[in-house]
Amino acid sequence: MSKEVLFVMKKKEWINLFFILLISYCFTYILTNYFFINNPYLSISSNSLFAVLLIAIVFYLLRRLQAERDRQLICSTIWASFGFALIIVLSKPFAEAHAFDLSLKSFIVFLILWCLIEAILLLLYDYFFKIKIGKDNLKIFFIKKKNIFGIWAVMLLCWLPALLAMFPGNFAYDAWPQVVQMKLMHHLNSGHPIIHTLFLNACLFAGDCIFKSYNAGVLIYCIIQSVLLSGIFTYCIYKLYQWGTGTIVVVGTFLFFAFNPIIQAFAFTTTKDVLFSGMFLLVIVFSFEIIKDTEKFFSTRTYIIRYGASVILMCMLRNQGKYVFIVFIPFLVISVKNYKMKCLILGISLIICVNLIMGPISTAFGIEKGNMREMLSVPMQQIARVWNKNPSSITEEEKNIITRIIPVEYLEQYDEYSADPVKSGFNSQAFTKNMLKFLNIWINLGLKNPVIYLESFFCGAYQYWYIGPRLYCYDGVFYDGSFMDAQYDTLKITRHTLLPVYDEYLRNMSNGHDYNRFPVLSVVMNMAFPFWLMIIGISILMYMRKYKYISIFILPIGYWGTCLLGPVAMLRYDLPLIVGIPLYIGIVLAVKRDYEKLNSVIA
Repeated sequence: MSKEVLFVMKKKEWINLFFILLISYCFTYILTNYFFINNPYLSISSNSLFAVLLIAIVFYLLRRLQAERDRQLICSTIWASFGFALIIVLSKPFAEAHAFDLSLKSFIVFLILWCLIEAILLLLYDYFFKIKIGKDNLKIFFIKKKNIFGIWAVMLLCWLPALLAMFPGNFAYDAWPQVVQMKLMHHLNSGHPIIHTLFLNACLFAGDCIFKSYNAGVLIYCIIQSVLLSGIFTYCIYKLYQWGTGTIVVVGTFLFFAFNPIIQAFAFTTTKDVLFSGMFLLVIVFSFEIIKDTEKFFSTRTYIIRYGASVILMCMLRNQGKYVFIVFIPFLVISVKNYKMKCLILGISLIICVNLIMGPISTAFGIEKGNMREMLSVPMQQIARVWNKNPSSITEEEKNIITRIIPVEYLEQYDEYSADPVKSGFNSQAFTKNMLKFLNIWINLGLKNPVIYLESFFCGAYQYWYIGPRLYCYDGVFYDGSFMDAQYDTLKITRHTLLPVYDEYLRNMSNGHDYNRFPVLSVVMNMAFPFWLMIIGISILMYMRKYKYISIFILPIGYWGTCLLGPVAMLRYDLPLIVGIPLYIGIVLAVKRDYEKLNSVIA
């Protein structure tokens, strides 16, 4: 090659580098002046050394983006990077000032973030596919079944300090209303899961009868719950080992379950979300195994029975479980070969069983239906926000119908983060009589006030998708109980910590958000982290063209979708997604292992 040609090539390369450096400078200028500002947690000044470092980072990312030639990889990541950039640009100003920034500069920041996040994903995926899953060095722990029970016992031992710190347990959330149903009202309704209400009251009754103390009943409940939950976690660890996900993932999963302060606090908290989380994990595990080896699943009756039991219990512990499973059925059917009709029949049969148990059978035992207001949290909040923010847009006729269903005093108690103050005044009978009128008013007000409606939805949902600093009062665990005032505490349930130091640690980690001071840990503990991880997992499966396994993520994504429609964004609602973090990673790694084996055979 002649010197002239080499000179021209080097000249073009230097010009290319110059333009990338120039773009990097412009990107950094825009980010430091319009993005990393007015934030006490995340602020980079344009006249600091960090800005110079940021230019170098942006330059490197843009060079990486420019060099990518794998179209399949780009197609698999570009939609994810687009979504992440959109989430950040819309949610960051809303988290800081409860307002949207739809200006041109915001759009430019979005484009910049899209490019940078895309480059980051390309780098991560390159590294991910270069990692070789080594041989497991854990055979000694799983070769005998009794060793699995040993792992189970060790996990419980790791949780023991939490029980001593919270002794006898955390009587919180809906525990008191569930007790009221049996102790004061003497009848049940399906507003709370019947199976959990019966279990909780049975434990309290046992404590009162045997030890003459409801505190003992709380302790009995917490011990049984923690044993069941740790057993399910241990089983998930065993499955990750069986799937060949590698030593680091298996050990990391044990550490995540055993020492995560959020999980420890919830393990000894009397809320239905804990046991639901366990059953949700089992359904994900068994569903993955159905898709992975359908023939093996249908050839063993035990597998079918345990899957059916897990699905039914999941649906009975939270209504969302039923709706999520209904959505999952068609994806499951599409994902399997030669057994589509059997999967369809199995899925429909399970839903019929759940409807029979929660419908005619419950009615026959005198169990009343729950209030429909829970399903209308989003519409009620949006109407209440319009009532308080822009009342002039509501006609007198519309006001008359609205106040029949939700009295004025409850509309004026509007809390933008929680639907409880508004929905507590919801009149079910009036809604039934005026259902179509109410829904028509909801639509009309939405057309008049689209921004107010969007703001209302963001207030109750953005915590589930935005990873970033925010001040939010429902972000932690109700560590010190609920309904503990004298007017409610007729059972005289009190906490007597036996480990004050660890008690303070759990309180700070679950309510004080001490983990926000640590880089990486603050992201992993964020309520939105499971959602981001699921999107990345789906993106990786798309790149490997393992589309049938994407169906597994319909379960957690579907549950995540139901959370967006809930009355309030709370950590306990997010718990089923948080405990699933190791599974999302493990499923992708298990598929990757098979993908690499197939490619090595072809090669």
